[in-house]
Amino acid sequence: MRTDQDGAARHRTGEVHEGRRADEPKQLSAGWVERRRRVAANIEAIAWQLFVERRYSQVTVEEVAAAVGCSIRTVTRHFPAKEDLLLDFQRRSNRMVLQAFAELGPVPDPVPAIWGTWRGMARRAGDRLGTYLMWGKAAATAPEVMHRAHGERRASVQDALTALLARSLETDPETDVHPRVLAAMLESANSAVVEYWLRRGGVDDLDTLYETVGRLHGLLREPDHEPARSPAPVLAVPARRPAGSPPRPHSGES
Repeated sequence: MRTDQDGAARHRTGEVHEGRRADEPKQLSAGWVERRRRVAANIEAIAWQLFVERRYSQVTVEEVAAAVGCSIRTVTRHFPAKEDLLLDFQRRSNRMVLQAFAELGPVPDPVPAIWGTWRGMARRAGDRLGTYLMWGKAAATAPEVMHRAHGERRASVQDALTALLARSLETDPETDVHPRVLAAMLESANSAVVEYWLRRGGVDDLDTLYETVGRLHGLLREPDHEPARSPAPVLAVPARRPAGSPPRPHSGES
């Protein structure tokens, strides 16, 4: 006679039981994750709309739950703190940026490669740019929250770029200031493009902005047949040190 313990053992080992496929638990798990993502996205979108209409400081979590038609507990399960309704989107975007640079790896000509990576991400965003624009409007109503968040994001991106540039230029960022300076300039240039696009309500083509700024300021490699539009690149990359030579010491001169 088959016991409950036998059935439990068969279920744990993934055997087919009562007509169910062996891979069903994985499918159920994937479905649950997707449902959770949709619920969180709906809460996020409605919260952003409320922030745009009434400002972040004037909206409570209770009011977000009421507008969504769910319990406060459901909101806080997905967004433990009110500021997470704004910050989670930026955190997800930041993780994508850091992952893209981690996959890029050391390259011979790092500045155009880094700028091209940002431009490529803007291209692939496609219809998600509208979501980014809505988030930007909501975030603008909470400067006290976003100021701190922007600082944290910029620090993490600059650290990742510094490490990438140091590997690409074969130098030590602890003794050579160039990778960190280049990282700060690149991150600032990218932030300026995105913030400009957001302030203008997304009326500009973001890919065109990246191309125009990149070519004007030496962030993109010019085709051989096209003369540079700037007499000298703003971001002059130091030459890579010869193989086997020690890292360049930092002179300390101002």
